Amino acid sequence: MSASKGTSGDRMQKARGDGTGSRSIAKSVSIVIPTIGSEARLRLSLPSAVKEVEARSIAADEILIVDDSGLDRASGTVPEVLGAEDGDRRAKVRILSTGDNLGFSAAVRKGMQEARNSLVLVLHDDVALMPGALDELTKAFLQPGSVAPTPEAVFAASPRITHAGAGPEVPPETTGTLTLVDDRLTIFEGQPAVEPESGESADAPRLASFLPSSAFMMLRQEFLDSGGFDSLFAPFSWEDVDFSLSARRRGRLLIEVPKAKAIHGLGDAPAADASFQTTDAELASRVIERNRLLLRWKHLTTRADATEHLVSLWRTVLEAGLAGDRETLEHVCLAFEKLGAVTASRAKVAGTPAVSMRG
Repeated sequence: MSASKGTSGDRMQKARGDGTGSRSIAKSVSIVIPTIGSEARLRLSLPSAVKEVEARSIAADEILIVDDSGLDRASGTVPEVLGAEDGDRRAKVRILSTGDNLGFSAAVRKGMQEARNSLVLVLHDDVALMPGALDELTKAFLQPGSVAPTPEAVFAASPRITHAGAGPEVPPETTGTLTLVDDRLTIFEGQPAVEPESGESADAPRLASFLPSSAFMMLRQEFLDSGGFDSLFAPFSWEDVDFSLSARRRGRLLIEVPKAKAIHGLGDAPAADASFQTTDAELASRVIERNRLLLRWKHLTTRADATEHLVSLWRTVLEAGLAGDRETLEHVCLAFEKLGAVTASRAKVAGTPAVSMRG
């Protein structure tokens, strides 16, 4: 994935090692599930997470439900999902609260702070793990094989995620290629960032352009030390792509584990964000498009790139004004309201020059 034209694959380093290394880390995992307490959504994720934990029989494994509703909904819905009488299952699950509706990023941070294990799997509340996914993901993260020069080079790992109800032809989320179309940061599904090398198993872990926030595994302390998801993108949208880009700028690797499978959006749960209380499509669109611009600005690569983008942006504004396209103008205005914040955020990113969006 790239933040500049024509280089979507150029910055993906195919680091190869001897495949013999392994991290000296306990295999126990904390599964963190941010939610606003929707029973319909938790029925998609929680039962499968519990089954994965039970199948591993590792005493320290745990599941953390992070309630971001501000209304303590999970304390009522979690027992309903697990079964009120199932004490053994409920003992593996802890319910936390952010105390308010702070958004997905804050909920993930809360879960990371409270997790008891070094290794953490973050899971959207509408993502179901397939049998064996947790073991396969853990194994690949601890011992990634030839995809990485050392296990420590791997920053995070994701299962092979497919969209429910769309058929097998729909590609995994993590094979999207991030590129620019008409100066808009866009994810193309079905264009793998890294194909297996000749003779390599199709099931072998592979490098990924980015890891979706819907399911990813990493070390708790590395998440916290990195600052986690940038609050610039609150309440949701594009924080995972930014997180991935920032990690790759620091020379870290992201891997996808095809043998660990998960399904996103199985069933009829409402399509609201996992940790933000809105089903307002218009509001969601404004946030997504605003954050798309913020992501672009944060990761401008060169001064020439910034100049080109600025010219394109003013052209977009002019054309939208002439056409009476209030929606596009609103997206740009909302992004410019965060110009100071994105400039400050940009200063923390490795490898980005001091460019200005002020003209």
